[in-house]
Amino acid sequence: MSKPRPLCCDLDLRSTLEATDDLAFVFDTSGQLIFLNQSAMHMFGWSSFEEALEDIAGQGRKVRVIRVYGHEVAKPLDLIRQALAGEKVIEDLERLEPVDGRPHVTLRLTIRPIVNASGAIIGVLKIGHDVTFERELANLKEDFVRVTSHELRTPAAILRLAAYRLLSGETLPPDEVRKRAETIDRATRRIEAISIKLADIASIAYGDGIKLDVVETSIDAIVADVVAGFDEREPGRIQLSCVPASVRGDAKRLRQVVSSVLDNALRYSTDAVEVVVRANDGLVEVAVVDHGVGIPPDKRARLFESFYRAHNGETSDRGGLGTSLYLADQIMRVHHGRIWFEPNSDAGSTFHITLRATAPVGSPPKSRHASRKTGT
Repeated sequence: MSKPRPLCCDLDLRSTLEATDDLAFVFDTSGQLIFLNQSAMHMFGWSSFEEALEDIAGQGRKVRVIRVYGHEVAKPLDLIRQALAGEKVIEDLERLEPVDGRPHVTLRLTIRPIVNASGAIIGVLKIGHDVTFERELANLKEDFVRVTSHELRTPAAILRLAAYRLLSGETLPPDEVRKRAETIDRATRRIEAISIKLADIASIAYGDGIKLDVVETSIDAIVADVVAGFDEREPGRIQLSCVPASVRGDAKRLRQVVSSVLDNALRYSTDAVEVVVRANDGLVEVAVVDHGVGIPPDKRARLFESFYRAHNGETSDRGGLGTSLYLADQIMRVHHGRIWFEPNSDAGSTFHITLRATAPVGSPPKSRHASRKTGT
């Protein structure tokens, strides 16, 4: 195996390239790789320069490279040849996908000729700058604008239609007027809920966090009330079993958490959804079990990220901003509680919400169908 060529014996060049966190590759005038820094070695998982050459010759066994945009028809060697001809290539993106399970990385490439004191081209320098965060942020912004406009468009259209009927000059019976007023109320509530979520996310982003009004509250009563509200819209779909249990927390925020998880379960399941409140070893747990489409394995790790929608673009997608579970997680954090999920062995998922109990369990579990609303 050939050793690095004289070009890379320049100690100043070596020191400069090793001092950067960017990936650095140096090629000679024939397009042969003659040097790469430790950042590149680490990213690709190479233990030596010789292994790097072997891996590149074998078209990469440790990292898969995908062109994102830029010179889409050009192969990497063609870009090197362009630089050897005196051109500078920038803004060419590659996504690196390590096969060992490490996170994907997006690089912005800058490929430029190396010239000596007389101006002659003696090699090529290829720098890969990690822009993974910037790319993800840009994608989040695009998704935010697209999804938010879509979510607001529906209630806005409902409001416009209801208002048009009321303003048409047509004499409507009282029942019809009431029906239109209720439609307007539901649409405005939906818009209000979206605006509150966005305000919460902005508050978190600016470091203000979520403020709580903490009191001792009955978590089983909160859950029963949330379940009853959903049951009015979708009768017969929720099975509720609970024990009396108290926690210290913000009742409004805890209601938001339970509502978000239950709404998510009902969106992605056509079968019955089970909601259980239980207590053990000083902890109160709310479990929401659905038997729906489940969460794709490759998207589970990001489920509680802001604006992340695990079913985005899939046939099972039910829309939404992708903020509810993120906010639920943030709310549980400031309550010093937890929220997580587990895939069911058959189908669907089970979400768990846990908090420290403030009082012992008062009685055995009561099982009932949600529509009975006993004790709600």
